[in-house]
Amino acid sequence: MQRVNHLSGSQTINDIVVTVSSTGQTARLWTPNLCNGETGPYFIGYNTIDYTCSNGSFTFTFSPPVSEVKLNFTGLSSSSVYDEEMIVYVNGEHYSIPEPGTLNSCEKLAYLSNSGNVTGCYECSTSGWNGTHIEGPIYTLTILDSVIKGEPAGALFALYMGWLSLENDLSTKVRAYKKESAAGSDLIIETDSLDLKLISIQGPAGDKMEYNSYTTLPYITVDISKFTKEVEYTLELRVDNVLLSKKITIW
Repeated sequence: MQRVNHLSGSQTINDIVVTVSSTGQTARLWTPNLCNGETGPYFIGYNTIDYTCSNGSFTFTFSPPVSEVKLNFTGLSSSSVYDEEMIVYVNGEHYSIPEPGTLNSCEKLAYLSNSGNVTGCYECSTSGWNGTHIEGPIYTLTILDSVIKGEPAGALFALYMGWLSLENDLSTKVRAYKKESAAGSDLIIETDSLDLKLISIQGPAGDKMEYNSYTTLPYITVDISKFTKEVEYTLELRVDNVLLSKKITIW
């Protein structure tokens, strides 16, 4: 996976345009990567000039959307007089982290709140973890440091993105993406030169919709207007007589 390091504006990483913006309290670090290089350069929730604390966030926009990201967190604090949480939003919706990550190399393991957010180990000075993995498609990702009380002094995170976008994740010459129109939402599966067949799409309850559609180049169109959003579906494809299975989330 590729690390993202720019603090503002747009940069192209592996043919994916990554645009970074921020709101609220953010800080620029003299040393951009901390905890033995495992986290940073994103520091939110603390002002290093006047030493005050308040909410701050970074938002990352990916064009085309990425297939996955990984997050490392550090510097979270919690006690009887100060507290904060790192909250993740994917495509504008709150993402409840399902489980804690792994211990980093410089501090105690952070806690996972009942809401699926990262919060500090109680009375541990600072804490964090590595390796929160989120699967796509991810169009936008926002990381917010929410100051609950007192002066917890902010927290940091690192972001790694998948090398491949959703469009070329099926194979190097097969792309899948969503297309909106006045008639509704379509899933477009297209190829440049390969023999492509959509065999079926299987829903989360195991229900399988048979298609057996070949490309009438340049693409196959599937009406997904009635598909359930934020639910995982499985595409069964045949590409040049090779069977492929790919899980996607309708967004």
